[in-house]
Amino acid sequence: MTLLAIGSVAAAAAWVLLASLIPYLRQRHRFVAFWTMIVLGVPVLGWLTLYWGPLVGVGAFALGLWLLLRQPLRDCGTHGLPDARHGQPPAPPQP
Repeated sequence: MTLLAIGSVAAAAAWVLLASLIPYLRQRHRFVAFWTMIVLGVPVLGWLTLYWGPLVGVGAFALGLWLLLRQPLRDCGTHGLPDARHGQPPAPPQP
């Protein structure tokens, strides 16, 4: 296993970490972050596919697509403040 092969996995892991942080950004920064991750992800995906093969490349593509297109599980922007859309405080979590 070469250093470049390990570097491709490290670059892919860094991309996954950064892409998973997009929902935590403010709404006005998400659009730029989304397209930045696409532009950065294409060469990382090619590098990963070159060293680890097409099966890993397709799996990484599916993971990246899911990370970029998924909806956040909760509204990350309020942090307990009143909901600006309805003027109501967020409901307490159900046990």
